[in-house]
Amino acid sequence: MHNCLLLLAALVFLPFTVGQAPFDLYKLSLRWPPSECNIGQLKCTPTVLNYWVIHGIWPTYENNTAVPKYDKTKNSCAHNPTKENQIKAKLSSIKNTLTQFWPSLRNYAKDKTNLKDWIHEWKFHGQCSDYPTDPLSYFNSALSLRRKNDLAGTRIQPREEPYQAKEIVDAVKQILGATPEITCNTHRPSGMIQLREVRMCFKRAKPPTEPRDCPIQFSGTCNKESDHIRVPPAPSPGHSQVPWLPINIFLLAFCLGIVI
Repeated sequence: MHNCLLLLAALVFLPFTVGQAPFDLYKLSLRWPPSECNIGQLKCTPTVLNYWVIHGIWPTYENNTAVPKYDKTKNSCAHNPTKENQIKAKLSSIKNTLTQFWPSLRNYAKDKTNLKDWIHEWKFHGQCSDYPTDPLSYFNSALSLRRKNDLAGTRIQPREEPYQAKEIVDAVKQILGATPEITCNTHRPSGMIQLREVRMCFKRAKPPTEPRDCPIQFSGTCNKESDHIRVPPAPSPGHSQVPWLPINIFLLAFCLGIVI
């Protein structure tokens, strides 16, 4: 009886948490800046980067659902995770590396803009990862995976001629050893499907290192292996990101003496 009372007392004083089920994998998302910057939704400054950069590393369930962000009452996935206002200090030792490989496309030359993006990723994904009180290790895990799985080493290089979706998947699979998820958007002036991100999946571990097949293979505006997908080159420095078609129409009309 005495032992039962002690057990009951211990249960009463255990911290009550409302959490989600354990997640299954990490998804490392690498974005191709030219595809993000040429659709008119995002003004990328000071230039459009021409190499793969990190978007995030996301705790994910087997059904491809992202783990919800930390919430003390709705999703208390960790006890007292590192707060957002501590991120700047916690990441100071790797700030330069993050600026290079995990930049804000809005303006990677501004520390404040980059920090805003890093805080966003920490708030929505890092606090419910396996590193809730160790943001340095969380961000370093993504940097390490990007370094070991460098997409610049694949046969998929930026060019005007599109690739078949299967070619892209197979090229990534060759270096990763597992099937990735590729996500696309559409270049509005041309209507061409273009590669927006490559997402690599890894078994849950601390740190994640072992690749595994992603729950889905395609997302965004591409959905099958036969899709034709462009990997656009970055514009040359000083090249306008404004769609050229309307300007050319006016020039042609002027040359032909047509009034528009």
